[in-house]
Amino acid sequence: MEYFVNHLQMKAVDTYSIRETGIPSLILMEWAALSVAELIMDHFSPEDGRVLSICAMGNNGADGMAAARILALKGYRTAVLYTGNPEKATEEWKIQNGILEKLGIPCIFMEDGNREIALEYIKAEKTSVLIDALFGIGLTRRVGGFYAELIEAVNSSGIPAVAVDIPSGIDSDSGRIAGTAVKAWATVTFGQKKLGQIFYPGAEYCGMLEVREIGFAPEALEKAGYEAFGYTRDDLKLFAGLRPADSHKGTFGKILIIAGSENMAGAAVFSARAAYRMGCGLVRIHTVLENRICMHQMVPEAILSLYDDKCYDMELLRRDCEWADVVVFGPGMGQKPHVDRILEYLLKSCRCPMVLDADGLRVLAGHREWYHLLSDQMILTPHMGEMAALTGLTISEIRESPSGTACDFAERFGCICVLKGARTIAAQKGVPYYLNTSGCSAMATAGSGDVLTGVLAGFLAEGHSCAKAASLGVYLHGLAGELAAGKYGERAVMATDLIESIGDVWKEIQGCR
Repeated sequence: MEYFVNHLQMKAVDTYSIRETGIPSLILMEWAALSVAELIMDHFSPEDGRVLSICAMGNNGADGMAAARILALKGYRTAVLYTGNPEKATEEWKIQNGILEKLGIPCIFMEDGNREIALEYIKAEKTSVLIDALFGIGLTRRVGGFYAELIEAVNSSGIPAVAVDIPSGIDSDSGRIAGTAVKAWATVTFGQKKLGQIFYPGAEYCGMLEVREIGFAPEALEKAGYEAFGYTRDDLKLFAGLRPADSHKGTFGKILIIAGSENMAGAAVFSARAAYRMGCGLVRIHTVLENRICMHQMVPEAILSLYDDKCYDMELLRRDCEWADVVVFGPGMGQKPHVDRILEYLLKSCRCPMVLDADGLRVLAGHREWYHLLSDQMILTPHMGEMAALTGLTISEIRESPSGTACDFAERFGCICVLKGARTIAAQKGVPYYLNTSGCSAMATAGSGDVLTGVLAGFLAEGHSCAKAASLGVYLHGLAGELAAGKYGERAVMATDLIESIGDVWKEIQGCR
């Protein structure tokens, strides 16, 4: 498991290590600078050309100055460009500057009189790598003026840039660009990943992201807390064990999928097949009569409960819910009157875990008087448009703070809110949220969300809590997307490819390849 912090939490880790543990700031700085220097030494040789470190007057700049010094002592030709008001420089910066002067490492102060010279210096030949040490994780203002010119010069130079902690101009909490930002070739961050390195566009601007331990006190993260967490493949291994030899189909749960409408059979097919690929023992599809042939052909393993949507049979629904261990509602349902009746029954009478998706969410958004019926036994899986319908916010407002929107909804109504996007969030009441790092653009295809719904139901059928099923399901779904993209290419992946790749994920995790 990995943990993601905001800038205040990371600052608290730093402060605790220095003040409570007694680790000198300069020791942490030396390890940080060494981490940056080591990455550069791993990929560039002294013969490749000069290393140019671009620094401001804070401790991020001091890290960059120390990295330039370490590289110089390793035989690299280095130079430092620095800008800002020296009177406002930190004490650590002044110490590093004094060392550079004594070692004779070239330092050029960028001020009004020599801006053009400084910008040309960046673009000069035989510079192999730039160190971006302008702004750290505490940036709170929009980048403008000469700093913006400087960043644009870095980006247009074509020279690989290594960012110290985070690319300058990226908001470390949201990943947003503060006017302009360095598009780094690589980023070396310290202690823990920052939220702005996970959310887009910050994730893209970081390039290759490496986390280095620089000596923070071990208990500092526990004291400071974290805002979100993520999974790695090692975490998924805990849930990929062999099935008992004496098991049968009833051992692995019964999923009721209420989905599909006339001319919209695919959603039910995708959810059902994904649930079976997850290892569910039995799937029953509750759908309209018109879908009979399609279901028999596409999911012959499933049990069918067919109804006429012109005279809906509530007794059939009641019996199916009594049979089920898990209920899925919404994919491809449309918004006819019987859909409202089904949702009302599920919210008021069904006692097993549920996944509400797609049209189920649209119907729910039209009945806010039902919101109080939501619980921690329910996973809601909205995309941005559905979240806007549920909350009354605009899509632009949600994009400004997707984690805040998801967490607020989960907190207010007690459900598990899976807000889908490039970085899907799974939020529950009262605890840090799950921030997904798996997946790729290949998954932006019709039916991908229906596959996720089946994956979530599969984890629920194994007996996991809704919160655990939501985070694990989102992660595994993303891994399936990555494997499908590797097989077919990002442009060519379809929902059926995602389903087939679920088995490949389990084989990879179990080491059966």
